[in-house]
Amino acid sequence: MDQGILIVDDDPDAREILELVVGTLELPIRQARDGTEALRLIADKLPLLIILDLSMPGMGGMQVLKILKSNIATTCLPVLIFTAGVITDELAEELQVPIDRIMRKGNLSMTHLRERVIEIVGGAVQVDLSHQ
Repeated sequence: MDQGILIVDDDPDAREILELVVGTLELPIRQARDGTEALRLIADKLPLLIILDLSMPGMGGMQVLKILKSNIATTCLPVLIFTAGVITDELAEELQVPIDRIMRKGNLSMTHLRERVIEIVGGAVQVDLSHQ
């Protein structure tokens, strides 16, 4: 399988935690430290899902989203926002991302994150139910 999940966050601990949670889904995982690196990895190989932090030095998640939405090849890529900020309907509208695809870091449930990823990537996931 050549597609997988792209985790984009400047915090190495957050990337590792996310990889541990979604790594149980047996999909390839790539990591990017910032928006510039993320766009380079996306151009190389389109992921099934991008888990994207909004606040990063340099090119942040909002800039990445704008670039993805402006390109016909990437406009439909599913994105799960992973942010420390406040989640509102206005934020979802500004990001052009459904509110249920925005998760807050501070009160993150690993089970909820895993379930949301499974919902988004659907049939590409081979879930081992013994790890639930």
